[in-house]
Amino acid sequence: EPAPPETVREAWRRFRASVPGRGKESWTPGDLARRAADRGYPRGPVDALTEAFRGIRYGNRPATADRRERALDAYDRLRRALDGSDDDAPDDGSAGDGAGTRTGGGDD
Repeated sequence: EPAPPETVREAWRRFRASVPGRGKESWTPGDLARRAADRGYPRGPVDALTEAFRGIRYGNRPATADRRERALDAYDRLRRALDGSDDDAPDDGSAGDGAGTRTGGGDD
């Protein structure tokens, strides 16, 4: 297993890589969050990571230690949920094998 991400942007890149679909590079953060939620990713961590990334990338908000910690915690909760080792895991198994291990090529 790779080392945990150290920045909000790195966590976002790993999250984006975990969501199946083609053309992800052109998706907005909102597009990615909706597609992830539609595939069973837990909404709370998805929204928290998306909000942190948007604030830093588009909102000119500083990457404070608090913002970074919230984003990295959200990513960790996503990873654990998708690995099935967290209570936030979807019941239907639709989220796959885990964040960072899924690749594109879905039905999008």
